[in-house]
Amino acid sequence: MNLWFLPPSLQSFRAALQARPDYAAGQLHFGDALLKHGKHTEAVGAFEAALALRPQGYHAASHNLGSALHALGDFEGAERHFRAAAELRPAAPKGWNALGLVRMAIPGRRAEARAAFEEALRLMPASQEYAANLANAADEPKAEL
Repeated sequence: MNLWFLPPSLQSFRAALQARPDYAAGQLHFGDALLKHGKHTEAVGAFEAALALRPQGYHAASHNLGSALHALGDFEGAERHFRAAAELRPAAPKGWNALGLVRMAIPGRRAEARAAFEEALRLMPASQEYAANLANAADEPKAEL
């Protein structure tokens, strides 16, 4: 890819990673920047590179890879990475909420979505967002006419 077609922040990340492609945090931050610019497919590659550099687990890369895959409509892949992030950092309510949201997008996974939202709300009981997501998951979808 020609660097001149990238926004300056992405050009800087790309140049830094050309010098140090084995820098996991650099791959993570490059993926974050790509995600913020709507370049979800490219972000997936950066997050996968970060995970490959830290095979023992990388919470932020797993979570953000889940976000990129969710945006691309790969709900099963997103669920897998959000679950990995939740396992790596079980006390992080944001991860459980993201896991619940992606499970809501997968047919037949509503009960699992509720369980994830319940865990997020248990960890952060004052969150109106998590409470609303749990209430939404509790509502059974109406049959299509």
